[in-house]
Amino acid sequence: MENHNTQMAVDRMAAINGALGDAWGFHWEQDTATHDFDYDFSYLIPKDAVMMYSGGLDSFIQWRLLGKPKCVYFDIGHKASHSEFIRICKATEDLGLDLTRITDLNLEKFEMDNAYIPYRNLFFIMLASLRSPNVVIAQISEWAPDKNSGFYRKTEHLLNGIRKGKFQGLNMGEVSIYSPFSGWTKTELVREYISRWPAEDLERYSWSCYSNGLIPCGKCTACVSRHIAMTNNGIEEKTAEPVDIHLLTKKLSIKDFKIHNIPMYLKRYNEMRKYKKLTGYDQKRANG
Repeated sequence: MENHNTQMAVDRMAAINGALGDAWGFHWEQDTATHDFDYDFSYLIPKDAVMMYSGGLDSFIQWRLLGKPKCVYFDIGHKASHSEFIRICKATEDLGLDLTRITDLNLEKFEMDNAYIPYRNLFFIMLASLRSPNVVIAQISEWAPDKNSGFYRKTEHLLNGIRKGKFQGLNMGEVSIYSPFSGWTKTELVREYISRWPAEDLERYSWSCYSNGLIPCGKCTACVSRHIAMTNNGIEEKTAEPVDIHLLTKKLSIKDFKIHNIPMYLKRYNEMRKYKKLTGYDQKRANG
């Protein structure tokens, strides 16, 4: 199990037995009251690791939970880059974010209408691995063609086959890709964060919208996913348009189904179910 003094650990104990969860939570409160330190998850990654940082909710929260590792941000000219970098600058100034900004990889013309950029994480991992062979990606419980364990293992195999060569003078270390929170939902990440730090940090230091407006658009799938996680944790954020989770669910397709992802599907289903229960979404939709 991850570090025992975390909200996730308390929740898992409570799932086994309610009294055990209460006892675990009381122990955590006592530790917090009597010890002047923060528990983190830094043991999950090597000390020399470099984290690919986007300025989004997932990367910001994971950066803090992992004990503030060194980061790299790829400013690739995409639509949301300006809004992302504003938050990155705030985190650098206020929280000591140690980040290198890379601007010589321009993928702007390849950005699709839905903001997806093919091969983006492959480019990022290749360039990040030139700074450290241990690369961290802020994946959560999700699946994308370039954001899943199978892709990481194939990428490691590809890169490790071309990092050595006596004639070329290459003798680079073996690349390892880490996704330490790939089993967590966004709701769980937010819950863990606000159990340690102010909820206001999340709006101040992270940007999850695909647009470049003054406030999140509320219409893109990134806004919807963030809204679900925030609502599940009792946090309200302003958006330019009201958020409708149908924008996310209508994109789901059986063509993307993979049997090994069933545990992830169940976690995401339970996350969505909690949101619908809290908001009365199904009833509102039935009433038009």
